[in-house]
Amino acid sequence: MGIQSKNGHFILTGDNTLMLGNSKVRIFKPAILAMFPCENDEDLCHRISFQTMKEVIGFAFDPSIENPFTVLKNLRDLVMIHKVWNEVTRQIEYWNSDLGDTEAIVEELCQLWPPRTPELSQNFVDLLDDFLMELNNAPANLRRGSANWNHSIGNAFDPAEAYGVDEENMRFQLGYVDGFILQIIENGFIPIGSGKEMCIYTGFHSDGSPFVYSSQNPENEFETVDNVGPCDFQIVYPVFDLDTWKSIGERTFSGTIALPLDPEEQ
Repeated sequence: MGIQSKNGHFILTGDNTLMLGNSKVRIFKPAILAMFPCENDEDLCHRISFQTMKEVIGFAFDPSIENPFTVLKNLRDLVMIHKVWNEVTRQIEYWNSDLGDTEAIVEELCQLWPPRTPELSQNFVDLLDDFLMELNNAPANLRRGSANWNHSIGNAFDPAEAYGVDEENMRFQLGYVDGFILQIIENGFIPIGSGKEMCIYTGFHSDGSPFVYSSQNPENEFETVDNVGPCDFQIVYPVFDLDTWKSIGERTFSGTIALPLDPEEQ
């Protein structure tokens, strides 16, 4: 069966093959819950989902990845470092948030991989669990949002901003920080596992107008899956010169634009 991590998110087999467990454990620290006090109709929402972060961690140790620790650090930086858009300089600005114990965790993972005893294997998968829990609590990747919208988005990308710049032709543009994150992912800095794709969900209101699924959508505008038709939107996002962080244009999102699962399939 292999050696399972303490929260059940990772399993390491005897030949050092890393697999994902089925655990749903997601631990939020009291300080994070105090930072994002949610009302009854709200959730604490991830821009990059918990499951996606878990899959990236697991895929980092796939034999096709030359340097798994670069992947872990890139994921950590993307999720944990705050990013804001400066309208005056037309640049993304960012600063280190509290990186917690992640530096030490990644360094220890470097030393342990590949683990050569059952005890070291247990230490290794438990550290992966710790790393995932740190990412789960990263304020830069969290916000309060509608519980209904959040549940329907599931493991897809949850944009903070989606502007209908040309709704007649079904063209939407994401915000600058969302664009920066998608550019990093699509440029391969954060590899999504084989056969996986980063999705953005879209749909139609009952009056026929299109919309992008986001936990920031107003609660009273929530559309159930039954009201969603086949979608084929153009979603564009701003892209940046990665040396200067200046906006240099826009790119069409190349990932899957798909419908949420039916409730019984979630």
